[in-house]
Amino acid sequence: MAYSDRVVGYRSVNRRRDKRRAVLCRLVAGSERRALTTKDLSLGGFAALPALPGLKCGAVIPVELETPGGEWLRTQVRVVRNGSDFAAAFVDLSPQAFAGIEKVMAAPLRVH
Repeated sequence: MAYSDRVVGYRSVNRRRDKRRAVLCRLVAGSERRALTTKDLSLGGFAALPALPGLKCGAVIPVELETPGGEWLRTQVRVVRNGSDFAAAFVDLSPQAFAGIEKVMAAPLRVH
């Protein structure tokens, strides 16, 4: 390859710091305790369905997340996206919540 050659084709930069993992977890979000199901999870946050009407990006809400092992984790999240789906970033995770999410991320994948 010559020195002037460039690699092209990457249009956007991935700003995510944490690896995402496709995992289904039940969760209850907001003061109205709406039920959602995650599409993916990372140590930084999650994406879930369905969207939560009326919540604006930047809002901080309480969330209870049930891990595949049946453990319930309570934390707060900041709304990142709320359109066709719902995405949120964890805010001030407690050591217990961090350890629970870390267990989910480290668990072996299961085939259904």
